[in-house]
Amino acid sequence: MKVRGEEPRHVLFVCTGNTCRSPMAEAVFRFHCPSVSVSSGGIAAVSGSELSSAAKALLEKKGLQGPKASRMVTEEMIASADRIVCMTKGHRDRLAAFYPQARERIVTLGEWAGEPEKEISDPFGGGEEEYERVMRELESLIRKGIEREGWL
Repeated sequence: MKVRGEEPRHVLFVCTGNTCRSPMAEAVFRFHCPSVSVSSGGIAAVSGSELSSAAKALLEKKGLQGPKASRMVTEEMIASADRIVCMTKGHRDRLAAFYPQARERIVTLGEWAGEPEKEISDPFGGGEEEYERVMRELESLIRKGIEREGWL
């Protein structure tokens, strides 16, 4: 783990399918911290699937660049990440069980932002308002995480 204020080489955001939350988080992080490499993946993703249409539309509306397609989290992705930021405790716990060597680098977005009880619910299948609510949560927590790291 890097010391506070030292930029990592790579941050990985993780959710379930890598079609909504983690791609939106990747795009928000890239906007706020462009000097740091960022990617996203899903613990149950079908690699190559398109982002949800609602997530894609919201990213376009905000002028943010997300990934083109979903990716399943791999051992290589875990190994290359200095920070592995999960949307829920379930994601965190599952990754820590599969990749115990990375346990100290795996946190939830809420933990990273200083709000350890906060989890990001899955908007998949929800309406535009649900995606916008999730985007607001992501923007707030990611800014807090970046600030806590001293990367601003």
